[in-house]
Amino acid sequence: MEYEDPDQQDMALARVEEEVEFIDSLFGDLAYINEMARLEREFFGNNSTEGSTEKKAPSDIVPVTGLILSRFHRLENELKTILEHWGRRERRAPERKESGFGKQWVNAFLSGLNGMVKGYMY
Repeated sequence: MEYEDPDQQDMALARVEEEVEFIDSLFGDLAYINEMARLEREFFGNNSTEGSTEKKAPSDIVPVTGLILSRFHRLENELKTILEHWGRRERRAPERKESGFGKQWVNAFLSGLNGMVKGYMY
């Protein structure tokens, strides 16, 4: 297409370059999602890699399962810290009788969380 005004031609060329960059970024996103899916399949599909001596290069991509397990692990540690601090408070002030409901709830939650994480891992 020929433009009489050079400014129109420059604007059209700039639009085409923007669209090419956008499409290129979409291909990058697709490659990222494909790598995430591959890592998920590896994680859940083949657990026989324990005896394998093949070293794999670390990936910059964290699968969704890894993000979820990471959050559970952090939550578990936060709750353990809460129990640790409550235990110290109960030892310091034995005259104050507490119901212990909070501690029981945290322990039950940690137990259930531990079971869920182990269920995903094996």
